[in-house]
Amino acid sequence: MSWQEELQQLDSELAQGRVTPEDYRLRRDQLLGVAQGQPPQTPPGGQPQQPAEPQQPQSSPFGQPFRWQPPSNQQQSQTPPETPSESTQVLRPITDQPAGDNAERTQVVRNTGGDHAERTQVVPNAGGFVPGPQTPPPWQAMPQQPSMGGGQPQEYGAAPWSNELPPDFGKASWPLQGPEVFDSGKRGNKTGKIIAISVAIVLVLGLAAGIYFFTAGSKTDATTTTSTSAKPTTTTSAPPPLPTGPFVQVPGKQVYNVNYSIADAVTNHAPTEQEVAILKQNGAIQVAGVVTQNDAMHEGIWAFQAGTGADPKAILNAIDNFYAQSKYQQVTTGIPTGVTARTLPASGPDGQTAFRAHYITNGYIVRVEAYGPDAAAAEKAFRDLLKTETQKYAPTP
Repeated sequence: MSWQEELQQLDSELAQGRVTPEDYRLRRDQLLGVAQGQPPQTPPGGQPQQPAEPQQPQSSPFGQPFRWQPPSNQQQSQTPPETPSESTQVLRPITDQPAGDNAERTQVVRNTGGDHAERTQVVPNAGGFVPGPQTPPPWQAMPQQPSMGGGQPQEYGAAPWSNELPPDFGKASWPLQGPEVFDSGKRGNKTGKIIAISVAIVLVLGLAAGIYFFTAGSKTDATTTTSTSAKPTTTTSAPPPLPTGPFVQVPGKQVYNVNYSIADAVTNHAPTEQEVAILKQNGAIQVAGVVTQNDAMHEGIWAFQAGTGADPKAILNAIDNFYAQSKYQQVTTGIPTGVTARTLPASGPDGQTAFRAHYITNGYIVRVEAYGPDAAAAEKAFRDLLKTETQKYAPTP
């Protein structure tokens, strides 16, 4: 195996991490010394350095180490001044390199100065290790594909520590990233849209306000006109219903309103148990009555219908005798003709004065009554109701 192949293998082992940098440097210096006809260097300690056994490849989660290649059009970096110690220098590739071998290699160059120290520099490889594909750094632009006409691909951009910037930096063609993508060419349009939306909102609000005030004013005027032209209406409640027979409306609130057959009247003791027995015995067939209350005053009208063949006068005399026996006194002053009236002064625990009158009209025996704790008020209510009743349903012989 030639020294070029060994050097290539050594570079490959270094790239794969199979040898340490110190071992690589010692073995590289040995191979370069052999190539130039010099004995290998002896490391400190007196024993020559033996080549390290190749290490087994180790699996790594990371890719191959990055090696930056400067563009071909950059100027060759200046060679630093020679110093007594070793130094490293990067040289540009030469044009007369062997075909098919573009890799770089490292060799030892003798110092021509007075110092016998050695230095290391990188020179174009004349047939050594060919580096594998490398991932370009993130700050480099990807190389463009060659054109269909056979043009040469463009070179990579400058290194990140270079003072030179790409020629398109700051121009519209420079790649945009992050928020710049959304900001480009849209700020003016965005401002215009905001202004247009604001104007539209103001117009809509103004139109809505105008419609509201117009309709509200119209409704107010219509309401005012309606209120002015409308006439107040008075609601009168319907009079309470009256039973069938000779009845007029009785002042006060109804507390009693019945219309019984004689059998039901006996069952319900209407108007009283003694009176209904007399009515049934003398041929009455129907009992109806309405009684109202106004504070402590009670007023009422009753109608007892005589049956076929019965004598209304007999029924009237029987009822009048019952009240005469109950110590009711006869009243004649201001009583209409054909009407028998009686009164009972206040007595007993209730202390009420009662007025009752009976007369015949159209086959009915009619009773008009009023009673209360105030004797004068009871008499006045009795006379007023009797007058109203006899005016509408006059007594008959």
